[in-house]
Amino acid sequence: MKELITKRLAQKARDKKGFTLIEVIVVLVILGILAAIAIPSLVGYIDKANQRTILAEAGTYRTALQLIGTDTVASGGLLDLPTGGSAADGDAQLPTDYMPVATNDSYNDELNALTGSNRLGNGASITNITYDANTGTLLTFTYSNGAHTAAYDNEEYIVS
Repeated sequence: MKELITKRLAQKARDKKGFTLIEVIVVLVILGILAAIAIPSLVGYIDKANQRTILAEAGTYRTALQLIGTDTVASGGLLDLPTGGSAADGDAQLPTDYMPVATNDSYNDELNALTGSNRLGNGASITNITYDANTGTLLTFTYSNGAHTAAYDNEEYIVS
């Protein structure tokens, strides 16, 4: 009886199958090579997605800023320079820390509502807004979402 049990245990040990150490190492090497190829590609996709995100956000703010400037001029308002001189004959350059003054209050209210820190979110800002004072056409602005910056200049965006 003891021999029979020993034979059966020996048979079970021989029938047991598994992976050898070499096979496991080969699989790990292949997985490492695939990861080395895939990770840089994934990082590139993430960077492109972040750039497209800031361009989409900047495009939205560009449209809103354009409407504010056009509405101001169309309703008879003037975009004034911070020095107090009228910008009706040239471009209205608005420095970073200056909220523009117009002859109608709706422009100021709209711009403050758009660029106020509670509207843009954490770390986001809109600066360097420049309009054509005669037409209200938006010429330049800079939008930052805290991680990236998009500068708009005459129909062209530069992302950094």
